[in-house]
Amino acid sequence: MATAVQKKQKFIRYFREQTGAKEWNMHDVAIMAHKMGWPLPKPLDPLDLLAKQFADLLGVSPLASSSGCGSMSMMLRARRW
Repeated sequence: MATAVQKKQKFIRYFREQTGAKEWNMHDVAIMAHKMGWPLPKPLDPLDLLAKQFADLLGVSPLASSSGCGSMSMMLRARRW
């Protein structure tokens, strides 16, 4: 069974063969894939993106709570934020 990456690579080859294009961009590939039935991914939620940016800053999971082991409030105090 092919992985998701392998399936996408195969589709890119198919796109090139079908269109004969020498130059293309991934937006063109995505349009053709969607027209052929590939599902569109769920759009990212702006709030989730902001939470991830804060989590990346602290090196924690975006879903980490402030009440667990190594609580967020303790981390913030330790870093003097």
